[in-house]
Amino acid sequence: MRSDAAQAQGDFLNLQASSALSSKGCGRPTKGTIPSSPPSTLITSTEACEATGAVGVVNIAVACLGQAALDLENCDPNLGFEVSPTTIQTLQPDGTYSAADLNTVLVCNRAPGAAPVVVTQADFRALQLTPSPIVVGPAQGWVPVNMITIVYTDAQPQVITTTLLGQPVTVRATPRDFVWDWADGSTPTATTDAGAPWPDHTVAYAYARTGDYTVTMTTTWTGEYSLDGGVTYTPITGTASTVSTAPPLTVKELRSHLVEDPIS
Repeated sequence: MRSDAAQAQGDFLNLQASSALSSKGCGRPTKGTIPSSPPSTLITSTEACEATGAVGVVNIAVACLGQAALDLENCDPNLGFEVSPTTIQTLQPDGTYSAADLNTVLVCNRAPGAAPVVVTQADFRALQLTPSPIVVGPAQGWVPVNMITIVYTDAQPQVITTTLLGQPVTVRATPRDFVWDWADGSTPTATTDAGAPWPDHTVAYAYARTGDYTVTMTTTWTGEYSLDGGVTYTPITGTASTVSTAPPLTVKELRSHLVEDPIS
């Protein structure tokens, strides 16, 4: 950070500034409303200051100083920045307003084609991701005790289209890992492997006790977003998760019986 505005003058060139502190009345009451008492805070906007160019600076107008001038390093010097200053006055006990304090707001200029929006982890988690479809055990819905139960899921990404800040956004969610909860009190199984059907199965579990169990699986998703209809993608910081629930699985104990005739 620069310690004062004077240091910032060595960093930018060709600053076009216009800021005679001309009031635009941002703090005035809404049209058609007559307030019963003066507003406690009066905010008045000034003319915006536009800055473009590269290294060096000339003729920074008074309204373009303040905190904005200290934050110039946050902007690309080749693209410049825009400052939209306001003055803030507070109502005093004697009914008059205090002296105007300058409050500057700096916005970095964007390169052509730069993303005007960023999809955050909160945005990603707010999307309606479809839980991964899962298969648990054989089709008949039961397995013998102490025999492995094969599980697997679909590891394909899913694509969601949404609108963020008025702009169409394409989000691609890809499963990263899976946690299987066997519902029998044992430690869940975590894997990056989505599993596979028999006989190429890679994820399985053997129940030691009979009973009915409802297996759940938590999928962790990583995300990417696209602002050009899926041509290019930008990674989303953070992850989202979904929970899938399988139909109840019955674990039975098989008993042998003596018969008179051999079974063919």
